[in-house]
Amino acid sequence: MWQTCFERMSETPSYPSPPPSSSRQPGYWILLVLLLSLLVTTQIQASFLGGEAKRRQVEGQVQTVDQQLKLALSQEALWDRFVVQWGPVAKLPTDRQIGVAAALREPLEKLVPLTEESDAATLLWAAATYELGGEVPPERLWRLANSQQRSNRLLAKLYRGEALAPGEVAEIEKGLPRHAFAERLAIVHARERAGLPSHHEALLDTNRFLAAYLIILCGLGGGLIVWLVYLIVRATGGMRPEGPPLASITPAEADSLALRTTLLILVLVGVPTLVGLLPGLGVGGRPTTWGGVASGIVTFGLYAWVLRMPLAGRRVSLAEFGLSTRHLGRHLGLGFLGMLATLPIFVGAFLLSQKLFAGLPQFQHEVLGAMDADPLRLLVLYTMVAIYAPLTEEISLRGSMLPALRRISGRPWVAIVVTSLVFGALHSTGIPTWLPLGAIGAMMALMTYQTGSLVPAIALHATYNFGVFTLALLMR
Repeated sequence: MWQTCFERMSETPSYPSPPPSSSRQPGYWILLVLLLSLLVTTQIQASFLGGEAKRRQVEGQVQTVDQQLKLALSQEALWDRFVVQWGPVAKLPTDRQIGVAAALREPLEKLVPLTEESDAATLLWAAATYELGGEVPPERLWRLANSQQRSNRLLAKLYRGEALAPGEVAEIEKGLPRHAFAERLAIVHARERAGLPSHHEALLDTNRFLAAYLIILCGLGGGLIVWLVYLIVRATGGMRPEGPPLASITPAEADSLALRTTLLILVLVGVPTLVGLLPGLGVGGRPTTWGGVASGIVTFGLYAWVLRMPLAGRRVSLAEFGLSTRHLGRHLGLGFLGMLATLPIFVGAFLLSQKLFAGLPQFQHEVLGAMDADPLRLLVLYTMVAIYAPLTEEISLRGSMLPALRRISGRPWVAIVVTSLVFGALHSTGIPTWLPLGAIGAMMALMTYQTGSLVPAIALHATYNFGVFTLALLMR
């Protein structure tokens, strides 16, 4: 049965023969290749070359250790709640503390050299060392002690072991943005040192962490079940691939799609970059909350204009492009099931990537780094990750690039692999994330190829982004 299943999965659906056309435009492909090469080169340069690369590497390593600290302490809190207090194990806090310290020893050792060039690294190292019961040498605090920000100087005072007044604690709370776990942990330490209620337990809310772990486990289990059912159905002759949208285009129309893809990616990358440079709408080259809103409006407007461009003189409807309400409920359901099926693939690709690219810098997605408690900001961020990104990225890659590459190469797997790699490279989160992101892109391409519609891929993309963002909020 399994041999039959895999034979059916590799079947190529038949398409109507397109009318001949001699009006080819190979220059459009050259433009697309040049743009993609520029994007990839920029990503590599941002990871390895120049002062900005060094800053991002330090920032990425600090973010990674910050997440490891939060994860280790949350696991310790879950152990204490569910194994020690409810189980037959005697409570051994010293042993647990030793276990957490052992898990963090190597990451914290790698962080030590960075304390000489980064305030964030210094704070993270000091907060982690203090939380684990260690002593913080005063010489490691020189960056904080000599900082122009009073809140940093007060943090140096805290970790030198000096007493803090309630007013000084208030200054620390006002001066820290609380985006990083170490910043929130430092506030807890400051309140404890001043004799104020610290809310230490709330910092590691075991209910939220437990809910997040259960959601992840259920999602992985559900994904494996979806794959099992799909393989059985395919082995029995069901769910034959319908091919991508625009399956019967001519080579000349494929060339026009290459130009359209180039313009869409330029808009997708260029508009947020330009908005991030505008006063009042951007900070450090990145859009603010309202800058993100403005960027989204402009991007959707330009996308609507590009989608009206004819393909080699022929107008293409949104339905032909894969955007249709036909079978909408079915396609949305398939998108959700596809999201579940993506989870085990993503986890496997992530673990493999960590082995293959160990030591290379990786960075937190800027959306995750921008989370805070402001309801308006959260609404904008949810809109960006669950509506804006799925629509724009799927239209660009699976809607335009996928059918163009399939027509030119004649091989669906080439189109799927290339669009997936481009999807990974479009995200400025570091080379180690390209493989797992590419795996997600491959699943969305397969959904498009399976159904002949962009709707399942958009639904998969939206539910995946929504779930990741919600889990990040739960585990924040």
